Amino acid sequence: MKKVLVLLFIGLCITLSAFAGGSRASGSAVNLVWLHQPFGYMGPYSSTIEWRETMIRQFTRDNPNVNISFEETTWNGWQAALATGIAANTPPDIFAFGSWIANDYKDYLEPIDSYLGAERDDFIESALEAGTFDGKAYAWPWFHSGTNIVVNMDLARERGVRLPTNPEGDWTLAEFLEACRLFTHDDVYAFPLYAVSTSINWQMVSIIANFGGDLFSADRRWANVNTPESLAALEFMLRMQDEYRYSPPGGVGLDSAAAGEMFLQGRLAMNVNGGDFSASLRQAVEQGRAPKMFDIEYVQFPIVPGRNTTATRIGPTGFVVFKQHTNVEARRDAAMAFCKMLTSAEELRYMTEHGIFVPVRKSLAPLFPLYRNFVAAERGKVIYDAHVPETVYNEDIMVLFQSVLGRTRTPAQALAHFDTTVNAKIQRFYNEQ
Repeated sequence: MKKVLVLLFIGLCITLSAFAGGSRASGSAVNLVWLHQPFGYMGPYSSTIEWRETMIRQFTRDNPNVNISFEETTWNGWQAALATGIAANTPPDIFAFGSWIANDYKDYLEPIDSYLGAERDDFIESALEAGTFDGKAYAWPWFHSGTNIVVNMDLARERGVRLPTNPEGDWTLAEFLEACRLFTHDDVYAFPLYAVSTSINWQMVSIIANFGGDLFSADRRWANVNTPESLAALEFMLRMQDEYRYSPPGGVGLDSAAAGEMFLQGRLAMNVNGGDFSASLRQAVEQGRAPKMFDIEYVQFPIVPGRNTTATRIGPTGFVVFKQHTNVEARRDAAMAFCKMLTSAEELRYMTEHGIFVPVRKSLAPLFPLYRNFVAAERGKVIYDAHVPETVYNEDIMVLFQSVLGRTRTPAQALAHFDTTVNAKIQRFYNEQ
């Protein structure tokens, strides 16, 4: 009897020890696939490769039964990669994208609520809510991205420009135009307009949104930019470029990278940028691409007459866990534990302190001095994505702005052309599914 009890006790100890680690996989090896987009440099590492290898090594050291293979997709290829994996019942275990996109995939995702624990209280509400649908959270918040206006405060002080003083960082359209007038002198322009590269989906479309327009219908299924609000926005852009001359000439051939270089050189007083600009500026100075560091501040797009809030594309990015068809529970538990580590305060601290990530955790927000103004525009956040891949319509966004800034079409003609052309492409896309 004693021998039996001893054996039972040993067996119980072994069983308990297998679960004591929480995220430790037990039994046979757990194989995870981590599919990742090319987000770029991630913290105190020499490269993205070093970052991901460090993360995998750190996790598997504490979870020796877990193997993680890394696969990288492209910005234009991730939707096809997910579609292929889902169709074959072999989606990746872990993926990171704009949290709001989880809504399109929620039938294939594992809810994270039961795995959050005390972490829930530390995540900033809007960051967690961005990936929450039908009462379930699907995305582990990783970082904020968005399209606010960043201001060269050295130039602002030099030219006597007063920034908004209200807590939200808002100014009226009249105040914005007065700031543009003061900023524009010699070879310095106030604010860029450009029409090259798909990044205008993030930057230039924000101007349309602030006039109350949108690229798509409310259900995100069809193009619907041809509205009086969008027309007013495009007419405003033409005045900025051709009448007031507050924007650099030749916007039809300018892209976001060229505008960014002008801002680094002090030839632009304001630019549309994400929350990581201070890190980009520091790197540019170290590389000799910018002459010096300068103070910056974030403000929102101006509030136009008839509206009571600003609009911007604010998109928290998060890690999601896909449902599996083999070794389901073990893979889900291990994937959730890995996502929890990737989004922990310990892992995100460096990126927050150095201005690389806009924080998604309350405990880290005080480390990001420009946090308040950057996230204030979430009051009027706008998502420009449709329910079809961006590759369906990105080229047409560029054509829209090129035809307007290059004056090959009137704003009204350009808007009508966009809706007609894009809706025909969307219809073909739906028919092929």
